[in-house]
Amino acid sequence: MTYADNPSGSLIDLVRLKAGDTEATPILTDNAIQAFLDNNDGNVLLAAAEACEALAAYYADNPTEVVGDLEGAATKTHNFLMAADRYRAQAAELKADEETRPRRPGYSSTALGKEP
Repeated sequence: MTYADNPSGSLIDLVRLKAGDTEATPILTDNAIQAFLDNNDGNVLLAAAEACEALAAYYADNPTEVVGDLEGAATKTHNFLMAADRYRAQAAELKADEETRPRRPGYSSTALGKEP
């Protein structure tokens, strides 16, 4: 399926947007992107990193020149790998922030000896 321009309503579209696979005939299938999401417990940044790595592999295996902007496949491969590294770093930073954030005390009715 193609990019539907609905990144706020579709995780697949959000991953596709972050990875830059928004052409009318995308390289990655929706099933592939869903697999990236599933592999990463729905983490969009890590799924986008996997998508970028898949796109880098695609361009590495298909070394044709992009005529419109004269950007070679090697440059595209490098750029996708750099994007993957950025997304992984962002995901790690968010995880570190979550781990250092103090947890709020909570309660449960069973802990208080009361049945719901």
